[in-house]
Amino acid sequence: MFRLLAAGHAEPLDSLCTLFNQETCEGTGMAHYDGLVEQAVQAIRQTFKKRNISGLLAGRDGRLVGKAQQVDSADDFELVTWLVIKGEQQNETVTNCHGLNAPVISGGK
Repeated sequence: MFRLLAAGHAEPLDSLCTLFNQETCEGTGMAHYDGLVEQAVQAIRQTFKKRNISGLLAGRDGRLVGKAQQVDSADDFELVTWLVIKGEQQNETVTNCHGLNAPVISGGK
């Protein structure tokens, strides 16, 4: 999905970066996105647990993966890049990090 959305774009779209920076107070107000990362980590953790249990119950030679090798939190990952996918803006302002409405910077697709 990342490759498909980024195809044909050698550089970031400045207008979208400006909008993102407005919404996140230059990246200091990332609580919403941190929450999304945490949800993704929890989903990975649940999948890992299910597979770990399935492996244990699969036969006599089943083994549990050690605690040190299990996913526990977002700290177990290194974020190397990110992609924010935003829909069409329904209004002409966004709420910025100070709780104020800021004008939407329109940009090309």
